[in-house]
Amino acid sequence: MKDKEVVQLHGKVFLYYSNKGLVFRYPTGISSKDQSVPENQNIINSLVKKLRDIIYTFKLENGVNPTRDYVRSKMKDESLPNNATLQDFLKEFLGFKNTEVKHGNLKPQSLTDYTNLRGSLQEFEKIIKKKLQLTDVTEDMVNRFKTHLTTKRLLNNNSVKKRLKSFKIFLNYCESKKYLKLNFDYSRIKIKTYDPTIVTLTEDEFQKLKAWDAGKYQKVKDLFIFGILTSLRYSDLVSVREHHIMNDNIVKKSEKTDIQQIIPLNRISREILERYNYNLQLYTTQTYNRLLKRMGQESGIFSGEVVLIEQRGNQRSEVRKQKWECLESHTARRTFITRAITKGIPLNVIMGITGHTRIETLTRYMDKYTPTNGYRELLEE
Repeated sequence: MKDKEVVQLHGKVFLYYSNKGLVFRYPTGISSKDQSVPENQNIINSLVKKLRDIIYTFKLENGVNPTRDYVRSKMKDESLPNNATLQDFLKEFLGFKNTEVKHGNLKPQSLTDYTNLRGSLQEFEKIIKKKLQLTDVTEDMVNRFKTHLTTKRLLNNNSVKKRLKSFKIFLNYCESKKYLKLNFDYSRIKIKTYDPTIVTLTEDEFQKLKAWDAGKYQKVKDLFIFGILTSLRYSDLVSVREHHIMNDNIVKKSEKTDIQQIIPLNRISREILERYNYNLQLYTTQTYNRLLKRMGQESGIFSGEVVLIEQRGNQRSEVRKQKWECLESHTARRTFITRAITKGIPLNVIMGITGHTRIETLTRYMDKYTPTNGYRELLEE
């Protein structure tokens, strides 16, 4: 790159062009501290090439350098390459988000959401038999994509809302790079969400599970029991180490929310930690969830039927499943909350343990579970 083609100003990276004392700075959307990241450097190189082509073509045709205003208008006009597809921009976006994860500015789960968005858009393109470009992003296209997620992909409304939110974040990124300008109000894309069925263990099931001889499922049982006693999400549970134990509490920040949790240990949770030398990273999430269902089925403890409420579009339906089929890592966290409420633990204390920031999240459980008087009973299993 030539001197002063790229400059830094107020912590951001700009392209630079001047003619007859008039200066044009083009925002790349990249911060100075992230300029050297390979994915960002590729973006900058691509923009510099575009700027050079504008200047060279004009000079070749007119014999003089273009004015500042001409360059500004052409950079805006040509900010979207003619041969680039929506998937090309998504690939760049995912590279940028992956960098944010590496730098600790984004949680890995968010990257999973964007990867799922890319997969859903690829499926949508196969259905409509077209490689989408950014210029195809209209209100009608987004509504058709929403319908695809509901009727073809068979996602429930809550999952559809998550995909659409990820899509909007992607489009915001493209607007910040001046790749496109949305010509409609994205907030008009509506999806009605609903409260999903809360599946938890009953107190009887929990006590039977503790007493059950798990055999080959001992590790799975230990992880599940530990989650029920601590409220930890699986990503937090597997990252607990001995240095997180302070004054007989687990003290650590949530991997998802970065909020510090203070979780009291009891005899059983302490024994589980000691049994595995303070390292519960025994399975991937997918493997653990698969084994959890097998354990639930073979134990015979979870033989009841669960009615799950789902909503797709405007249609609300009931799905009946065996309870063991509904077991997943997050069931433990939900069970902790329901047991804490029924034992009469104040909501502010529960929030300090679980790391919730919105009391509305916990009040969903209040209508279903009546508090009793058993705070110490919960802690002294």
